[in-house]
Amino acid sequence: MGTVLDLTCCEQADCVVLGINNPARSALIVEQIKNEYPLTPIFARTYDRHSAIELTKLHVDFQIRETLESALVLSKAAMMKLGVDEVEATEIVENVRLLDRERFKEELIYGTSAELIRKYFTPKPFFKPQQEAEALNEDAAEILAEEAVESNAESKEK
Repeated sequence: MGTVLDLTCCEQADCVVLGINNPARSALIVEQIKNEYPLTPIFARTYDRHSAIELTKLHVDFQIRETLESALVLSKAAMMKLGVDEVEATEIVENVRLLDRERFKEELIYGTSAELIRKYFTPKPFFKPQQEAEALNEDAAEILAEEAVESNAESKEK
C-alpha cells in the first residue's frame, strides 16, 4: 500500500498543478512533494500575499495570487469605465505589478515590517481625476479641505 503521493503518480508527472483553497494544506502538500520528488515542478494558485510568500519559500516553480490578479483586472475595468483609455489603464496596472513584485521580493528577503508597508502604501493617484471630489458629508468635507491646504503647500514648495 503506497502513500497518497505514490497513488498520484508524482514520479511520472511533468508537473503538479495545485489549486486548493486551504493555504496551510497547500504548504503541506508542497513540502511533501518537494521532499519525495524534488525535481517535479509545482505550479500553485495561491490565495493571497502571505500564502504566496510561504509557497515561494518552499520552492514552488510558479505561483499566481488570486486576490492580486482579480484586483488588477477589476481595477483596469473600473478605470476604463471612468474614462481612462485602455493604453493608460494597462500601463497603470503594469506599474502596480512592478511595485508589487518589488515589495514581494523585499518581503521574501526581509519579512514584513511597518516600514516596508509604508514604503509601498503611500497613497498617490495613478491618473488625474476627471473631476474634483465632492464631499458627501461633513467628515469628507473636512478631509477634502485639509488635502487642498496640503496640496497648495506642496505646490508652493516646488
